[in-house]
Amino acid sequence: MICTCLYSQGCSSAGVHRPLMAGIHGTKKSGAFSIVVSCHYKDDKDFGDTIYYTGTGGRKRWSDSCPPKRIRLGPQIFDQQWSDRGNEALVTSRDTGNPVRVVRSHKVLSDFAPADGYRYDGLYTVESVTLFPISMEDALALIFNL
Repeated sequence: MICTCLYSQGCSSAGVHRPLMAGIHGTKKSGAFSIVVSCHYKDDKDFGDTIYYTGTGGRKRWSDSCPPKRIRLGPQIFDQQWSDRGNEALVTSRDTGNPVRVVRSHKVLSDFAPADGYRYDGLYTVESVTLFPISMEDALALIFNL
């Protein structure tokens, strides 16, 4: 199955990656169904067959203005938590060995990213996860090796 979509809504409608904003789709019970590799975290690395994917959480979500405004991609201000829903889903997938769908965004700084839009690139297995200091920030992030 090849699925290329101009916008994330197309991936959602096709059932490849349902959430419009979240990069990880899944639950602790069932594991991760899909991820979007979009390099919103500095430590994401895409080498084609191997992906280092930063977990979710730890970002500032609201501005300091009055009234506060939602920040889409705020700075990392605290450690990521194992208990975050998306991180729990990827840990379950690692533990069960069940594969995860990978969708690559054109925003990825990689030779493997599509020129435009989003592309379903197959099934990957979560091999390991490490709690790791984030580049140039004073916080820890979960880095998943797929």
